[in-house]
Amino acid sequence: MESPRRPAAAIDVDRLAAEVTQLASSQRLVVVPATPVPRSCSGHLVLLDNNDLSAADFCQLAATAGASLLYVQAEAFDSQSDPALSFGEYDQGEPDRTVGAKVVGLRREAERFNGRVRQLELAFAAGCVLHSWAVAADWYQGLMSRVAELLPEESES
Repeated sequence: MESPRRPAAAIDVDRLAAEVTQLASSQRLVVVPATPVPRSCSGHLVLLDNNDLSAADFCQLAATAGASLLYVQAEAFDSQSDPALSFGEYDQGEPDRTVGAKVVGLRREAERFNGRVRQLELAFAAGCVLHSWAVAADWYQGLMSRVAELLPEESES
């Protein structure tokens, strides 16, 4: 399963989300448009990301493990409803007008990403093991870094 991988920041998550159906089909997997939520049971959970495997390698792993279902969840971004862009009292320009103005500016910049895929999650079960893989868009990670810099005490809670 060794294949050359591009750095995670170079991944076009929108394009990848559109290609997953084709990747799954080539491995004879059925796409399920959801991500299972682990329950407290006797099973195990394996968490992977693009640093561990590419999406193609993850689909191959599912096929090799004998899975017939691939769970897929592509989360679209909305600057108005994304919980990471909820700034509480700073949304009203209080108590610090400088921070309030930066919050408004950041949210305005974030609007250009509305409708794009912010995170893609894939999962399959084999035996009693749930395998999950996820990648976040580089632009979304950049926004989250800016949120953390703007209000470090907010992001720590």
